[in-house]
Amino acid sequence: MQTLGFSKKFCKICSEVNRYQGDENREKESDILELVDNFGGLVLDRPERKGFPIDEALNLIENRNLKGRHNKYLEKFKEFMNLKEGVAA
Repeated sequence: MQTLGFSKKFCKICSEVNRYQGDENREKESDILELVDNFGGLVLDRPERKGFPIDEALNLIENRNLKGRHNKYLEKFKEFMNLKEGVAA
């Protein structure tokens, strides 16, 4: 991607979102985008299934998608989504 003109940091973030470079010294943006990508993929309807409810999506992220992985913003993301859920109710 650098050959297309993207910065080295941007390329690092993109590779870290999918954990191609491991779990150490990740950019904060990588952790944030990882959560958003996982969450969006779970709550949106797909041709093969309906989207998961927010609480179930958060559970899947924590206990399946990111099981055994450290994401420094996971707890804050869950808190934020639970607050949002309370506002929407």
